[in-house]
Amino acid sequence: MALGRFVARGAVLAAVALAACADLTLIHVGGTGGSSSSSASASASTSSGAGGTGGTGGTGGTGSTGGAGGAAVSSSAGTGGTSASSGGASALLGDTAVEANTDEHTPGLADISNYVAKASGNASTISIWYASGDVSKLVVALYDDLGGSPHQRIAMGTIDNPIMDAWNKAVVSPTAAIVAGDVYWIGIVAPVGTGNKFAFRYASGLASSVDTKHSPTGDLKTMPMTWTNGQDFPGTQCSFYAGP
Repeated sequence: MALGRFVARGAVLAAVALAACADLTLIHVGGTGGSSSSSASASASTSSGAGGTGGTGGTGGTGSTGGAGGAAVSSSAGTGGTSASSGGASALLGDTAVEANTDEHTPGLADISNYVAKASGNASTISIWYASGDVSKLVVALYDDLGGSPHQRIAMGTIDNPIMDAWNKAVVSPTAAIVAGDVYWIGIVAPVGTGNKFAFRYASGLASSVDTKHSPTGDLKTMPMTWTNGQDFPGTQCSFYAGP
């Protein structure tokens, strides 16, 4: 019986030892798993950090070339667009488009185009697209129609130091009462002595009833009270308009 107790006790001790070894193995494996998990987290953190750096690089690109380009386009569109929207959308008569052709000549020679009024109202401004030039002053005027030609001046204004490649607006006096469906003429001249050349835009190939005329002489200092026809250019029309 003593021997049996000894053997039984030995078996118990062996079992305890085996259990302890098993615990140690589990602890080791668990630790490895924890270490592996920690490494994975570190990798994820590093990846996330790299992503953040990439984002910064993207911001840098936007701030330099991309951003500057966008601002330039906006600025350029704003220059023409804003001027046009300040009167073009509510124009009583005229051509509010920036036409494709350019007419350039020396100061003193006036151009005048006819337009059918599309709405009734009081015209207090005239706008012209000034393509290029070096003149310091432009005179613009509105005329009524008599038999298909400009007749009496009914309003006039000036533009000092016009801006090239943009709509330029003059406040005219007196305010002119416009009647929808009636024909009116808008004219422009750079007075003699204000520079060397000026240019504006015009459309061509239009109906013969659409017309542009020159003044008979090239020595004007203002738009005349009563118009006299010079050279005639049927089927053409200038980028001029009148509005409130």
